[in-house]
Amino acid sequence: MILLLYSHKNLQTLEKGVNSDLKKICEWLTVNRLSLNIQESNYVIIHPPQKKIDQKIAINAYDNSTGQYLSLDRKN
Repeated sequence: MILLLYSHKNLQTLEKGVNSDLKKICEWLTVNRLSLNIQESNYVIIHPPQKKIDQKIAINAYDNSTGQYLSLDRKN
């Protein structure tokens, strides 16, 4: 299991940082002949109840089986 925790007030900055690190992790996994199960991977945005998150963000990870980057599902 891999658990990443990020914190930032700006969602676009957060998205770029997470995607950059996920790319590095996926590259490391591929080099070491491991893979990330995209179907079992997701992300959660934790925020105060009074602050609604309406922006769409795309968190992507490399899927070895398809050979392309796929978006992870967002969970509440």
